[in-house]
Amino acid sequence: MELTADQDLSITSVKQKIHLNGKQEILLTSGGAYVRIKDGKIELHAPGTVSIKGASHDWSGGTSLSSPITLPVMPGAFFDEKIQLLDLDGQPMRNAAYEIKMDSGRIVKGKTDEYGNTERIVSQEIEKVERIRFKPVE
Repeated sequence: MELTADQDLSITSVKQKIHLNGKQEILLTSGGAYVRIKDGKIELHAPGTVSIKGASHDWSGGTSLSSPITLPVMPGAFFDEKIQLLDLDGQPMRNAAYEIKMDSGRIVKGKTDEYGNTERIVSQEIEKVERIRFKPVE
């Protein structure tokens, strides 16, 4: 079945729910942007700004890095690095609480500065970042 309209098309349920089900995939497209639901994943792509607004956000589970970040090697020196957290619009996440877990098991906690930077993470040997969790300022 296909719904086609030359102008606007509305689907409305005034008393209950609207269910959209696709055995293989659900794809919503407009203006070059799209939302694809497929294989248990949700893809969100846009040539412009992606705006997410709400009284609160639950980012649990999605804040882990898929591959560790290796801090740079500097012979004869301590290792130190800071990380800048940016929101989806590329703006610094000011005063955002964060927790960084290093591969050594060490946990670094704090709040970002006015530029979205974490405190400088210093160690005497190379460490990898396993996970970064953060809570955006509400």
